[in-house]
Amino acid sequence: MLELKNISFDAKTKTLLHATDLSMASGELVAIVGPNGAGKSTMMRCISGENLPATGGVFWRGKNIKEYSTTHLAKERAMLTQANNVNTNFNVNEIVMIGRYPHYDYNPGTVDTETVSAVISTQNLKTFSQRNYNTLSGGEQQRVHLARVTAQLSEAVNNGEPWAKEKLLLLDEPLNNLDIRYQLDILRAVKTFAENGNTVIAVLHDINLTLQFAHKIILMKEGRVIAFGTPSEIINEKNIMECFNIPCQILPVNNSDKKIIHFIN
Repeated sequence: MLELKNISFDAKTKTLLHATDLSMASGELVAIVGPNGAGKSTMMRCISGENLPATGGVFWRGKNIKEYSTTHLAKERAMLTQANNVNTNFNVNEIVMIGRYPHYDYNPGTVDTETVSAVISTQNLKTFSQRNYNTLSGGEQQRVHLARVTAQLSEAVNNGEPWAKEKLLLLDEPLNNLDIRYQLDILRAVKTFAENGNTVIAVLHDINLTLQFAHKIILMKEGRVIAFGTPSEIINEKNIMECFNIPCQILPVNNSDKKIIHFIN
């Protein structure tokens, strides 16, 4: 579904992303992990279309994203970042409706209002729907924006649930400054979104949360992909040492096929 073909990105005389080839399928939550300055957000901005690669191209469903119209791409791809400032007195319902803007010209139709209502319900935001957005906590606000991008990508409502398939959701450090409850809420929601037939790419910092939720992991360092695959394939002491320069142990989690990383100081 999503292919990066020989993409690279330069900022003046510095290469921030070296030539990269990757392919990511629908149904997957793919996490991008690496130290600060590894090129994670640069790669994400190339995927979103915000950055124009110096070489190569980003292909979504077989078509270069630069060939999509702005409106069409907005219905196919949505992005959630760590900072989403809203300086107006919009309520939660109105913020989520912003996600529907690409779908109508002047006034929202029935499908738009039904989608917003379904997304708000699915994200457990019904008690907040008329609340002023600026009165919410940081974690609650981020859930509202997750609802907004979900509404943006939804095509219809099916049995009371928002329905989207073969869409691309990009998350650039969406968990920063959130407590563990909201981190888990968001990761559960986006993993479900992926497993319903969509592609989710997320820049994450917590490797243990990544191990718990990601189907695939991209390990990056100094603008290069040093490993890509399932957690069991690429998360080992050698790769963690190469990526972060920190020794660790990979330990099993009781009564689970998951593992946890214990860093050694």
